[in-house]
Amino acid sequence: MVTAVLGIGATVLAGCDLWQEHRLVRLPDLPPAWRHFEVSLQLTLVDGRDGRERLLPAARPGATLALPVGRYPASVIVARPLVTGRASVGDTAPVAGGGRLLRPAGAVVPISDVRAGAVEVTWERGLLASLVLDLWRGGASPWLLNLELLDRELAARAGDPWSLNRQAILAALAADAMSSTVIRPLPQRRAELQIPAGRWVWWNPFAPPLVSDGRSPLALAVPGGYHLLLADDGRALALQADGDAVLISPAAAKFDP
Repeated sequence: MVTAVLGIGATVLAGCDLWQEHRLVRLPDLPPAWRHFEVSLQLTLVDGRDGRERLLPAARPGATLALPVGRYPASVIVARPLVTGRASVGDTAPVAGGGRLLRPAGAVVPISDVRAGAVEVTWERGLLASLVLDLWRGGASPWLLNLELLDRELAARAGDPWSLNRQAILAALAADAMSSTVIRPLPQRRAELQIPAGRWVWWNPFAPPLVSDGRSPLALAVPGGYHLLLADDGRALALQADGDAVLISPAAAKFDP
């Protein structure tokens, strides 16, 4: 059960057993670079008490919800932003393909901070929460890991957690071969790219936006792997940094590597 949110600070709680089985959870506000988009947060919850994955109704950024979250064993919440349009005065432009998914925010209970009685879902813990969710989906028992230590190690190595080599970390955790030496930044590829004119934001909540005049190449340092750039008007580009090259192309409608 998810509560309805009527306004700032107003949360409706229903059900006589709510306080026994549910906890308040506060979703993050959007990063400044994304605030001109229409965005909903797609919520996935795995409660360690029963091991069930729950896909919850979408919620607005900044909302406070009551969710079935247990402390022991840990529970994980992943909140993926879905961009469905551009929000501006008198104009809402749809985004092609039914929406674009961006990098998630997350929380892992009981590690995540609690403020004013609510568990905080944050962009900083999006990587950790996504790792826990993928391990659980792969048949592992992430609740047996020292998640508090992993959380500290991830935070100590990067202000931007998505700059780390997520696939190497996930593989090491799945193989029970994790060590601090695995937590390394992705190699960066430097390139001059011809980006169409406009203001573009990355799917990473920590990356600053780009502004292109459409004529002059932009000198960029692109981390290895796949990335999504989204323009104010809904155009989307896929970037792939592989070897010494950075490839750029229109993003597929369901781009979600």
